[in-house]
Amino acid sequence: MTLPGADRLLVGRYRLIREIARGGMATVWEAQDGLLERHVAVKLLHAQFAVDPEFLERFRREARAAARLSHPNIVSIYDVGEDADAHTPFIVMELVAGGNLKDRIRRAAPLPDDEIRAIGAAVASTLGYAHQRGIIHRDVKPQNVLLGEDGRPRLTDFGIAQAVSSNGLTRTGAVMGSVHYMAPELARGAAATPQSDLYGLGAVLYEMATGRVPFQAETDLATALAHIEQTAAPPRALNPRLAPDLERTILRALAKAPDQRFHTAGEMAAELRRVPKATVAGAPTAIAAAGDGPTQRIVTVPAPTAPPAKRRAQPAAPAGGISRRTARPQQPRGGGSGLLVMLLALAAVLVAVGAGFFGLATLNREAPPTPVPTPRPATPAPTAVPKPAIVPTETQAPIATPTAAPSPTEEPSASPVPPTPVPVLPPPSPPPQATPTPRLVPVPQLRGKTLEDARAALQATGLTVGVRGVNANVDKNVVINQSPDVGASLPPNGTVTIDVGTGATTIPDVAGMPRDQALKTLQNNSFHVATRDRRDPRIPAGSAIETVPRAGIAAPRGSDVELDISAGR
Repeated sequence: MTLPGADRLLVGRYRLIREIARGGMATVWEAQDGLLERHVAVKLLHAQFAVDPEFLERFRREARAAARLSHPNIVSIYDVGEDADAHTPFIVMELVAGGNLKDRIRRAAPLPDDEIRAIGAAVASTLGYAHQRGIIHRDVKPQNVLLGEDGRPRLTDFGIAQAVSSNGLTRTGAVMGSVHYMAPELARGAAATPQSDLYGLGAVLYEMATGRVPFQAETDLATALAHIEQTAAPPRALNPRLAPDLERTILRALAKAPDQRFHTAGEMAAELRRVPKATVAGAPTAIAAAGDGPTQRIVTVPAPTAPPAKRRAQPAAPAGGISRRTARPQQPRGGGSGLLVMLLALAAVLVAVGAGFFGLATLNREAPPTPVPTPRPATPAPTAVPKPAIVPTETQAPIATPTAAPSPTEEPSASPVPPTPVPVLPPPSPPPQATPTPRLVPVPQLRGKTLEDARAALQATGLTVGVRGVNANVDKNVVINQSPDVGASLPPNGTVTIDVGTGATTIPDVAGMPRDQALKTLQNNSFHVATRDRRDPRIPAGSAIETVPRAGIAAPRGSDVELDISAGR
């Protein structure tokens, strides 16, 4: 099979000029359309997909469905064909001048919030348009978002990923699709839904906001497991300038369960377009104060804490510019004038009471103490103060003002006892030193690493390792789990237990499953499967009977497994 190259002419019409992109399923060329005399993009599928007749038919059907999508943010499809010489299917598309979103992220991430919102809303709206027409993209990634010179993002590759995954082309040890943007349900082998596209878009927004994909491991399989088991670091931990509401939108799109994500792509687009208004302290007051004078006065005075009398005593200035002195006679009866009268009366009462107390004190100095109506407090006075010859009135002061406390400044300074100095305490002895808490060591991320690399990472942080072998669908000595998890802290020499693959996996029980489902389940666990028909009246025709070796046995990954399919009666 001769593969098309530069200057090659496809179906006598499209002349290839230069290769502009290469992916896991196809290569994109810039080409000249000789019939319409315009430059186009031609996507040529790789050879391994061109030899499967079932896939070719499904691909053509999906490509025709994608060609019916007409949206300003979808790359237009002009033609679908097959090269006669190389027998390679191709798609002719609109050529979008400029780079893709992945190039933009590499150059400038983290991107500004408004750019993240604009591109994300455009892509979400585009996905919603496709979902309403029954097409799921299945491979949303920044490489498939083209940024034209006009600044309009365009989504491409509709139909190709769907044709591949629908055909069940799962190879041993391979993960189909772009694993860094793959929804957890797709990593488990479940069917794609519109929410799977929203997860992929959430991963794209995460990368725009932080410059990193949500999960990165050494192997594709380890990365897929991370989508299933781990939680991505909050975007604001990597980009503190990111708006909190935008972080919430990204994390909601990255929810593990599909029903916890946005219900529709349109809902996600609306959320991205909803920019929260800036809340400035005092802004509502400033807006209200822009009105007339009384409005400004009412808003700025803290009414809940001011008593009613104070509010009446400080009226707002009228809008006509009348002075406070002129406006005072307009106050209602009992306002400020009544308060002044009350204050004057209170002052007069206080003066009268003070004069009475003064006269009583003078009378006490000139008359014997017997007329005092309360003789009990007077009799202990001589014992409390023995010979008060200096100032006789001080002994009567408690009678006149029983609640008055002597001022500290009135203590006699001529006392023979010197003022008590402030005791000079010895410097406080330091508290008993507790046993210092040992420095804690954060547990590093180990999932997806080889056993050797995991040991080295733990030794570098001063931790030790415990190893358990697990029969799981991972390569031998690849870490699939750890305890404690990443982010926990341990004292030096603490032990982290890791589960590593043994190179074997347990054969799943597929009895009773439809043939295609049983076949896919075994292939997803890295087994080579050969089917054979067997009559079994107990099992419906076309359903799996059993496997050889039987279910539950651990077999090396890549082993041959025979699958018996019921032929009915």
